[in-house]
Amino acid sequence: MSDAYVANNLPIDALWSDIDYMENYRDFTNGQVAYKDLPAFVSKIRTAGLRYVPIIDAGVAMRPSTDYTFYKDGVTAGAFIKAANGAIFTGRVWPNEVAFPDFYNP
Repeated sequence: MSDAYVANNLPIDALWSDIDYMENYRDFTNGQVAYKDLPAFVSKIRTAGLRYVPIIDAGVAMRPSTDYTFYKDGVTAGAFIKAANGAIFTGRVWPNEVAFPDFYNP
């Protein structure tokens, strides 16, 4: 935590999290065990004038049989890149099959 930086007079202006903060590698989520208090933690460091920067993967974890609404909403909206055959283009990011947002699609 930032308290150790302050106590040791080390400069700090932001804390970053890699993808381990996510719940099952799902963008826009946080793990409910190790990161269940993430909102309070972020509030605390922001009060101290620090920034929090979570890494967001470009690939959206494909979880069609779960309650991952971000993926389901993206499918419904046609927001993912399509392959030549019209299917959602997929790839692998870390340990997951993912769909990629089509940033050119309005």
